[in-house]
Amino acid sequence: DAAHGAHLGFSDAFPESAIFSGADVVITGIHKTMPAMTQTSLIHISNNCPSKERIRRMLSVFMTSSPSYVLMASIDSMTELISKRGEELFMAYAKRLDSFYKKAEEFECLSVLTDEKLNAKGSAGHDKGKLVISDMTGTFSGKDIEEILRSRYGIESEMSAEQYVILMTSIADNDEAFEHLIGAILEIDESLSEKRIIPKTRGIFKRIYDSTIGKLAATYAADYEAEEEKPRELSCGNMKSALFDDEYEYIPPELSEGRISKDSVIIYPPGTPVTLPGCRIGGEEADKILEALKNGLEVIGLRDGEIAVLWEKSST
Repeated sequence: DAAHGAHLGFSDAFPESAIFSGADVVITGIHKTMPAMTQTSLIHISNNCPSKERIRRMLSVFMTSSPSYVLMASIDSMTELISKRGEELFMAYAKRLDSFYKKAEEFECLSVLTDEKLNAKGSAGHDKGKLVISDMTGTFSGKDIEEILRSRYGIESEMSAEQYVILMTSIADNDEAFEHLIGAILEIDESLSEKRIIPKTRGIFKRIYDSTIGKLAATYAADYEAEEEKPRELSCGNMKSALFDDEYEYIPPELSEGRISKDSVIIYPPGTPVTLPGCRIGGEEADKILEALKNGLEVIGLRDGEIAVLWEKSST
């Protein structure tokens, strides 16, 4: 899944494309990081893929017989542009990004993710076209920064989480767009420096890294170093009952600890499940759901803020 990686492989300034890193099949959403219309994507099949003929047969089964020629023309337009001006465009794009990261060193309160900060063992590389910005003072959440950029500066973020906001850039962003962006972020940074003194630990960024990114990196590094791949075991022994049992009820998340989840509950971002059908909900999971709701994140799988759990007979 390289939905956000259609631009990879066209310049040494970015990580290598997954298809050249050994993947058999790679799907890229070219509308996300390349100049093409929404809903345009490509499937890349390696010559060495053992299932390439089967994939082609399945595509002939599932593809529509009435495709959008407008969308296909958009793909053709993009590929022609890259074939003729790709080197020029990516060189200018990399230069603009380098200038942005250079100016970001002047930030007093905001932090931007860089190559140096993204150094987990097993990482394939840092796509510097994705600008990940955090408030080190703890004043603004990612949602707050997203809203300020939208309402004050007309800049739309790709997504935001409790501690950070992600801005997408591409070869379609010109010098004027980058100047507007850096000016907006500098103004936000200056407004923070006037209101709040940065702690000696430089705010929440280190705590975020230690508690979230650091733990994920350690997990991925352990998986990367494992000699044999073993499927993760989920403590969801009641999955079948959860999926097909109609005896369930909705309760507030704060009352869900110890109960068995009826549905998947997913916090976006990042879009990973907190609990699955048949899993017993622990205190940590319940707290994560409550914290996400408190911070305005999207929690998928709830109904009116309540979680579905299997009905349990009283011991009396």
